[in-house]
Amino acid sequence: MLKKTSSAIICMVYLLYADEAMAQQQVQQYVVTYVEVSPAKKLAAETLLVRYAEYGRDQRGATRFEFQAERGVPNHYVIWQVWNSADDYLNYRNESTTRAWLSQLQPLLAAPLDDRLGAPL
Repeated sequence: MLKKTSSAIICMVYLLYADEAMAQQQVQQYVVTYVEVSPAKKLAAETLLVRYAEYGRDQRGATRFEFQAERGVPNHYVIWQVWNSADDYLNYRNESTTRAWLSQLQPLLAAPLDDRLGAPL
């Protein structure tokens, strides 16, 4: 009986530490991107942002993908994304479709994209 109880306790301790280690490896990746487009190219940029957000929401590991115009400054946008892990975000950033979108947006920008990466506290 003692042997079975000891084995059960050892298994429970192992599972607790294994779950904690896996959770630490899978920390969510938060990304906030500030976008400033040329006022004359605002409509073209919005069309691209809508497509980008729709595409991003469907990607593996994406839990949130939104964008919004800044109030009072209609050619400034913020994109916020939440990914299951940093690896999911990096895989998404390195995809050819994502790179193509970024190259289409580039000529519409009034300033470089400002990406801010973070994780939950």
